Amino acid sequence: MNILFAVLIVNLIATIIFIIIKMMEKKKQVFVFAIMFLLVPIFGMLIYIVPHLIFRIRKKRNIYASADLVMHHANEQYVTKPLIDEELDIVPFEEAMAIGTTDEKRSLLLDVLKRDMLKSSKIARSALNDKDSETSHYAAAATMEIYRKLKINVLAIEELFSVDKTNNELRREYLDLLFDYLKSDVLSRRDYLISINKFIQLFNDTRNTAEEVLQCKDYIHQIDFLIEIHDPHNAELVARKAKQLFYNEDVYLKLMEIYFTVKNREEFNKVFEELKNAKISLSNHGLETIRFWIARGE
Repeated sequence: MNILFAVLIVNLIATIIFIIIKMMEKKKQVFVFAIMFLLVPIFGMLIYIVPHLIFRIRKKRNIYASADLVMHHANEQYVTKPLIDEELDIVPFEEAMAIGTTDEKRSLLLDVLKRDMLKSSKIARSALNDKDSETSHYAAAATMEIYRKLKINVLAIEELFSVDKTNNELRREYLDLLFDYLKSDVLSRRDYLISINKFIQLFNDTRNTAEEVLQCKDYIHQIDFLIEIHDPHNAELVARKAKQLFYNEDVYLKLMEIYFTVKNREEFNKVFEELKNAKISLSNHGLETIRFWIARGE
């Protein structure tokens, strides 16, 4: 009886010492282990101590690192995995329309148009002459709806701008919407030419009153439209102005295009040499153009 009492006293003292040490170390669940030691004298403590001793004797760390058991937000890395089935199922629209069944073509066209009709104008136009009458009907209806929406947008911004021509945000929006309207490929030839002249006039007005609104892309658009209406002289003037304002590969290429069109070989060669020596990061198109003309000159 005395031995049992002594064992309980020793167990109690050891448990109190354990609690004090672990509390100083700020260990959690210390009281859970303490209760186990009290309920299962000696053996409870042995269950806790023996595994630790074995690891120390074998000079091994605990197989669980605390970092592995705690989620650290800062260390998380997310990798976006592609949808393999969708990525591998990509076929050019024109090819799909050419080889697909009637139901597949109708479904594909409707799916594309549902996503963003205003950005799908060229797709709708490409399906207008499809052999399947219903598919071409979908395309025609979509083309008319795209034309209607774009025209409403352009007329709305045009009306707002006519009231407040000092508003540069409206001016910027008008330039972008008018260009998108022109490039939608749903305009009749008459509407297209009218809109080109509107863009040219808007660009010229912007140069005179709010030049800071214009971006390099606007100069490129203006050059393209001037070339299209057979006005290479003004296209050259715009391109030369753009060359002063923007250190851009596209401007050099547009100048070369103009001089090639008017057969001005001397000016073409000057601009070509400038482009070759310019410290511009060229795109693949720019590199291919330089290589082509170098090969032609050899």
